[in-house]
Amino acid sequence: MRLITRLNSSLPLSGETIGYHWHQSSVKRPQGYPFYHWLQTETGMGKVLIGQDHFVLKPQEGLLISPFVAHSYYPDGNWQTAFLTFSGALASEIVNYLFPQKYSYLKLDHQVAYYLQHHYVDFQKDDDTTTALQSAIIYHFLVLLHQRSLNKMTTFPQKAIVQLLVEYLRSHYTQKITNNTIQEVTKFSIAYTNKIFKNYYQMTPLQYLTDFRLRKAKELMISSPQLQIQEIAESVGFEDVSHFIKLFREHNQITPYQFKKSHNCID
Repeated sequence: MRLITRLNSSLPLSGETIGYHWHQSSVKRPQGYPFYHWLQTETGMGKVLIGQDHFVLKPQEGLLISPFVAHSYYPDGNWQTAFLTFSGALASEIVNYLFPQKYSYLKLDHQVAYYLQHHYVDFQKDDDTTTALQSAIIYHFLVLLHQRSLNKMTTFPQKAIVQLLVEYLRSHYTQKITNNTIQEVTKFSIAYTNKIFKNYYQMTPLQYLTDFRLRKAKELMISSPQLQIQEIAESVGFEDVSHFIKLFREHNQITPYQFKKSHNCID
């Protein structure tokens, strides 16, 4: 059974298609799919290829795939699936927060495995009230999936992500580092990276970077008193000396010049 629903882009989440008891045939999408795509096995099994990763999707197992991620899948015998594709005004923010990777593999319990079948009837109407309800149903489904993912984590351990990032920041603090840089290093969304980083350091990675640069600046003022304030700022990664002085004062309640003077670093 399959429904093509009415997309409502003004809603946080909005379904595009939903189905269950679907006799799945082969699908190849070299450009990916333009919506988020949840695919799960009801009976039989199928093989899924995403990049270099291969999955054998057995009963009560599923995959959530982000838009435009190239993938293909095909049945291994008789394969029956359930699925949901969706978008929405807040879809990327919600999914990236709950599932920071481009695709996530999950094992399902009975409640989640039959969730789409149970709520299929709720997608048979397309008036405004019903589509708002559908948005809430999709959100609840994603939260249930997220809870199951926490029960058996299949992603890179959080502590390892934080350690990797801290090592990078400490080794490259003299270079220009932005949120895009951090995302490239961790391979996770910046929202998720900030969240887990705060669990360990009570600050975001960029805040940690600023603090580390200011500490390095203090070390330079003491070890190399001949350096001018502008030289110190540039040496620790600040492009604007005025911004450096402002941040230094905010963090230390004194200016860099006053710090140097207090440590007898001025002739």
